Amino acid sequence: MKNETNGSLAARLRKVWFPTLAFALFTILILGVWELYRADAPYAIRVSRLLGIFLAFLSLAVTALVTAYFNTRDLLAD
Repeated sequence: MKNETNGSLAARLRKVWFPTLAFALFTILILGVWELYRADAPYAIRVSRLLGIFLAFLSLAVTALVTAYFNTRDLLAD
């Protein structure tokens, strides 16, 4: 699927991938810090929310690193 003026769909998605990933990572970090300083929730609920936020951050970071690794490996193979 090719658009003559803007290039392929994959090229357009590649341009959007990094800013979207960076936005998601920063949003998760901000939510984690906000949850750290919230004192109105019970301890068990607070810990489960923090665990969920930091696991989401970890999974996005691992996904970004693995994607970068495979892209670098693909470039070196050429």
